[in-house]
Amino acid sequence: MIKENGRALNLKEVWNERTGQVVRQARQKLKTAGRRTTQAYRQAQQKLKTAGRATTDYIEENPGKSVAISAGVGFILGLFFARSRRD
Repeated sequence: MIKENGRALNLKEVWNERTGQVVRQARQKLKTAGRRTTQAYRQAQQKLKTAGRATTDYIEENPGKSVAISAGVGFILGLFFARSRRD
């Protein structure tokens, strides 16, 4: 028997009490992590929406530049992948 706060507890009671504390702490940490993950997801989602709108606006305002940039990027990627296949 173990004495705690002036009362005698048997080993099973001590074990149940301590494991209960650990389980409660773990649940609390999981809830906190879940809230933080949800918040981070929503922030990332909002930033992506904003970036998507900005990209769409740019393309609508500068269609010629957008086509030229896309063609240039496509050309560079084509060269890169063509070299990768030869090696």
